[in-house]
Amino acid sequence: MCCESCNCQPGPRGIQGPEGPMGPVNTVAQEEVAALALVVEEISEYVDTLQIYKAEITLTSEEILNIFSSPKLAIASPGAGKAISIISGSMSLTFNSVAYSGNVIISLITDTANMYQGTFYTLNSTVSRWSRFNNVPGINATDTQLIADKALYIKNLVGNPSAGNSGGKIYITYEIIDL
Repeated sequence: MCCESCNCQPGPRGIQGPEGPMGPVNTVAQEEVAALALVVEEISEYVDTLQIYKAEITLTSEEILNIFSSPKLAIASPGAGKAISIISGSMSLTFNSVAYSGNVIISLITDTANMYQGTFYTLNSTVSRWSRFNNVPGINATDTQLIADKALYIKNLVGNPSAGNSGGKIYITYEIIDL
């Protein structure tokens, strides 16, 4: 017996309480575990409804040299009442022999939007490298970034690069949201 108040008896795995091998049951802890289980279930249901996608877009040097005048489709329109919202992105550049010059920022922008969702500062590299997507918030009262039923494009917002001969890939993780 461990003490006179609880009437515990030694067992094969130590002291055995009158309400089970671990002693009296803690009803407060059971209630907290039950509440936590409900929260986990709600989170699981929410995660099951998320529609997260990935896209990989290859860019040739010719496409990069014309990225302003001929933007490249990254993700097709998601349909009526839905918009593309970028979660993250990265770009790999496989350096050839000439770095891009002039207008070396690549943006991801929704068709007809006036503010891009993010940018890459990779084109002026003189080595092969990766860079992460720089998320850009819409900060002005008239900025538009997420527009229903519009595709997402890769483009330079100012002009085409004037030189360069490297290719690359853009990787985008995104979700489709209801507007």
